Amino acid sequence: MYGKLILMRHGKAQGLEPDGNDAARELTRNGINELKAALPGLQEGIGQGMEIRILSSPLIRAVQTAQILARELGDLPVAECEWIKNGDFEALKSEIQTATSHTCLIIIGHEPFLSGWATQLYGLHIPFRKGMAVSFAIESLNPIRLKPHWLIQPDVLEAECVNVDKKGNAVKEFHKIFRAQFQEIFDMYREISHRIDDPESVHQMRVKIRIFRSTLSFAKPLVEEDDYMQVKEILKNIMTELGHLREIDVMMMDWQNLIKTHPEIITGESSFLHTLRVERDEEKHRVNNELKRIAENLLRIWGIINEEKPESEDEVTRFEDFTEKHLEKWSEKVKDSYESTDFKEISSIHPLRIQIKKLRYVMSALGNFIRLDKNISLSRLKILQDDIGIVCDAAANYHIIEKLDEKYKSRKSAHESAFLAGYQQRRADEIVARYFDGVDRKVFK
Repeated sequence: MYGKLILMRHGKAQGLEPDGNDAARELTRNGINELKAALPGLQEGIGQGMEIRILSSPLIRAVQTAQILARELGDLPVAECEWIKNGDFEALKSEIQTATSHTCLIIIGHEPFLSGWATQLYGLHIPFRKGMAVSFAIESLNPIRLKPHWLIQPDVLEAECVNVDKKGNAVKEFHKIFRAQFQEIFDMYREISHRIDDPESVHQMRVKIRIFRSTLSFAKPLVEEDDYMQVKEILKNIMTELGHLREIDVMMMDWQNLIKTHPEIITGESSFLHTLRVERDEEKHRVNNELKRIAENLLRIWGIINEEKPESEDEVTRFEDFTEKHLEKWSEKVKDSYESTDFKEISSIHPLRIQIKKLRYVMSALGNFIRLDKNISLSRLKILQDDIGIVCDAAANYHIIEKLDEKYKSRKSAHESAFLAGYQQRRADEIVARYFDGVDRKVFK
C-alpha cells in the first residue's frame, strides 16, 4: 500500500455575478459551517500517523476550503497549484506517484475535473457535490491502482436531519433523501472494512441498504425506470454478498443463547459452535475479498442518483402530496395482505414479511417529514416483523444446518445442530399458532 489519496471539492461558494470574477468567489457562511461539521469524519477517515499533504487550486473558494481543513489537522501548510485549477491529469499522476506508505495526499479542486480524474484513475464516474470528499487507498504506483475507502458529503451527515421541503418538487426532495441514505450505507461500508469481525456492523449495513431499497421502491413512480432497475439490482447483489455472513452470525447468537439457557444439551466445548466459527471465518475472508467490488458498486449507485436530468415539463408533484397519498396505498396493501395471509404456509408468510419490512422502513425514513397513519404502530410493525422473521428463518436455517452438517461431517456438531433446528421450529410453531388462532391478529386498528 502507498498511502491515501483524497479528492475533495471546495465548499459552497458565492454565486457568480454577470460581470464578476470567478476566481474571487468566496465560501458562503453555510458552506463554511457544513465543512466544519464534516471535519470530525474527515479526521477519522484520514487516521493517525499519516504524513498529510494538502494541495489546492489557487481559486479563493478552494484555498478557503483547504485552510479550514489545514487548521483542523494541525495548522498544516497548503500548497496552491495551478495544475489543479486547470485539471492537469498528468500532474496529478506525478503527485500520486511520489506517495509513500505514510502519505495522505489531499487534492482540493473543482468540477468537472474531479469527476473526470476519478474516471481516469478508477474507471467510474463519481459526481462531486460541493464540499464532498472521496478517499482511496493507493494500492500501486505504476500503474496507479486505487481502492475506495470512504465518501463524505458535508451537507448530508444524517438521514433524519435532511432539510426536506414538504411543498417542494417530490423528485428533488426524494433525491436529497436518497443521498443521505446512501451516505449512511457508505459509512457502514467503511465500518465493516475495519470491523468485519463485528456482527452488528454487518447487520447495520444490511439494515441501511434495506432502508434505501424500501425508500427507492416507495418513490419508484418518480425515478426513471432504467435508474431504478440498475440501483435495485446492485443493492440486491450487495445484500447477497453479505447474506451468509449475517445468517451465520444470527445462528451463532441463537445457539449461544440456547446453550446458556440449557447447558445440559452439550458436553464440554460445543462442536457446533466451533463449526459456526470456522464457517464465519471462511465467509469473512470471502467477503473481505469482495469489499473493493462492493465499493465500486456503491459508487455506481452514487453516479446514478446524482446524474443531471433535464427538467420535466410535466406538472410538478409536491413531496407532501405524493408521499401521503402513496403511503396510504402502501398501508392499505399491507393491511389487506395481513388479513388474507395463511400463517401456516411459508409461501404466504414470506411475501407479507417483505411488505411489512418495507412499510416499516419507509415510515421510519419519512416520519420526520410527513404525517403518519395513526392506525399503524411502528413498534407493533416491528414486533410483527420479528415474529414473522422467526417463522421464515426457522425454515431457511433448517436447510443451512443441513449444508453445514454435510460440509463439516462432524457427528457431534450435527447432533448439537439438531437441537437448534428443533428449538427454532418450536418457536416458529408457537408464533404461527398465536396468529392463526387470532390471538395476535389485531395489529392494525
